Amino acid sequence: MVSSTILAQFATPEAAAAALHALSESGIQKKQLTVFSRVPLPEGALDVDTTRVRVPWIALAAAVIGAAIGFTLAAGTMWLYKLPTGGKPILAGPPILIITYEITMLTVLITTFLAVLWETRLPEWRKRPYDPSLPGDAIGLGVEPGNLAVSHVETMLREAGAEKVTVQEAGPA
Repeated sequence: MVSSTILAQFATPEAAAAALHALSESGIQKKQLTVFSRVPLPEGALDVDTTRVRVPWIALAAAVIGAAIGFTLAAGTMWLYKLPTGGKPILAGPPILIITYEITMLTVLITTFLAVLWETRLPEWRKRPYDPSLPGDAIGLGVEPGNLAVSHVETMLREAGAEKVTVQEAGPA
């Protein structure tokens, strides 16, 4: 099966936003779209992202799990390997708190780093469409039409205000 990628060029963010809206109304999913520009665009200029960010909740869960692991490690080690303490308690508070804190922070840092990579979909494993001939102030839109006809997607992009529409044929999928 040969897959196609449609590259469209827009002069204004409003036209690109209209195209994104028309494509999403026709059933194109966000993972089939790629927006690229040489000019930084403000957040929400083209499309409002409604996905929820789960990183704070993942970090909180990692903190609770890390604290449990740290406390179990420190207190469990002191309890299982009872050393002569000269009349002091076997389970000493400050060493348990220090180890619990350190394991909690280590777990939160590693888990948060991995969660941010996961949420931002990094690294990108598949090749994303890009048009190197895009002018400096234009906005590019790459569309993988999926089940829709290429000609139908081209028509929608032109109606939304695309200045230039090209179709790139890819090799076997």
